Amino acid sequence: MMNDKDEKISWEILKHLYEELEKDTYGDIKGEELFRKLSSFDKEDIIYMAKRMDEEFVNILKAAGCSIPNINIKMKGVEKLHKEGYDTFLKSDERYEILEIIYDQDRENIHRGSISRKAIKEQIDAEDNIIALNIKYLVKKGLIEEVAANAGPVEITERGRESYEAYINSDVEIPRTSPHRVYDKQIDIGAGEEQKGENLFRDIVELAQDEIIIIDRYAREGLYEWLRYVPSGVKIKVVTGDRVINRNYKEMIKTYINKVSDIEIRYLEDKENFESHERYVIRDREDGWLWGHSFHDTGKKHHTPSELKPINLKKKVDQFEKAWEKAERVIQNEERKNR
Repeated sequence: MMNDKDEKISWEILKHLYEELEKDTYGDIKGEELFRKLSSFDKEDIIYMAKRMDEEFVNILKAAGCSIPNINIKMKGVEKLHKEGYDTFLKSDERYEILEIIYDQDRENIHRGSISRKAIKEQIDAEDNIIALNIKYLVKKGLIEEVAANAGPVEITERGRESYEAYINSDVEIPRTSPHRVYDKQIDIGAGEEQKGENLFRDIVELAQDEIIIIDRYAREGLYEWLRYVPSGVKIKVVTGDRVINRNYKEMIKTYINKVSDIEIRYLEDKENFESHERYVIRDREDGWLWGHSFHDTGKKHHTPSELKPINLKKKVDQFEKAWEKAERVIQNEERKNR
C-alpha cells in the first residue's frame, strides 16, 4: 500500500495530465514540464510514481537517455479520477448519447453502420471538445472503432453493442466505477389492498426534498388525498388529461389540495398526444415509479408498481418537461391563496 506522500504524487500526476487532455485530446506533456508543475515534490519521486502507473493509468513515451520524455493519461486514469470524485468529462452522459446514436445507426442501416463525427455533433448539445473526448474514450475502451484515420467516421463494435444493451436493460454503467444497483424493485398490489398502495405512495413521497411529479391522465380524488404525505415546502406538479377536466373538477380538488402548500395542476388534451398512457410518481427527479393503474384505482384490481431504471427515469422526466410546457393550467394553490 502506498504511503500518503506517494498517493498525493500519483493523484497530482493524473490531475495535471487530465488537464492537458482537456486542452488537447492527445494530452501529451513533456516530462520536464510535469516536473515544473509538481515542483513541490522531488523529481525522483515523481519519476518513480509515474513509472509505477505506466501502462495502467498513464503512457510514458520511451526514449533513450530520458526518464520521461513525454507522458499522457490513459482512459483508465480518467476513470480512476472520476471514481475518486474528480470533475472529469465522465460526470455527464454524453458517452451514452454518442453510443446510442452509433448503436441506432448500426441497427437502422445494416449495410452502412458507420456515422461521421459531424453527424454525431449535430445531435448532441455539448461543446466540441467534450464530444471529442467522449468519442476518444469510447474508441479506447473498444466500444466503437474508427473506420478511417484523421478523425473519420466511427462505427460500433460487438463489445459496444453488448455494453449499450446492458446499460439500457440492466443499468450497467460505462465504466463500472460504482457498485451495480439492480432496479427491479416491484410491489404487487392485489384487489382490495388499497392500504398497501397508499403505504407505498407515502414511502416514496415522504422523502422528497424539492419536488414531486405526478403523471396521470385520469388524476382524481384518491391521488389528491394521498398528497398530504408530501412534506411541507415541496413543490407538487400534476399533469393530467382533459377527459377528467370539467366544471366541477376545480371545486372537487380544492378540499384535498388545501392540505398541501405548493401544488400546480395542468392538463393536456388527448388530441395533443398525451404520451403517457401509464401513470408515474417521480421524487426529486432522482427516483421514479411506474404505477400502472391511475392512483385512484389502486387496490381495485391487481397491478404491480415498479421502480424505474435511471435511463427510463431520465426519458420520463424529459417527456414530462415537454408536456408541462404545453399543458394548460387547472389550478395553482399558491395563486389561489394569494387572492
